[in-house]
Amino acid sequence: MFTFILEIIFEGASEAVSSKKVSMPVRIILAAVLLVLWLGICGLLLAVGIKQGKTGLIILSALIFIAYIIITAGKIKELKG
Repeated sequence: MFTFILEIIFEGASEAVSSKKVSMPVRIILAAVLLVLWLGICGLLLAVGIKQGKTGLIILSALIFIAYIIITAGKIKELKG
């Protein structure tokens, strides 16, 4: 159930951020919410990885963060171009 709710939030917010029909202040707020959620997930994985000494979780956290940056840069480029 939790996964389903998060999927709806992520999908809805990412669609609204790139939609021209949604006003700019709402898109900025949704983009900030997405950023906080992604950073929270990455931070949680990083904290657990460091606490338990799991290199795999630390690397996974870094990879998820890098993927988010690449996806965000692609969407920004798409919107500007």
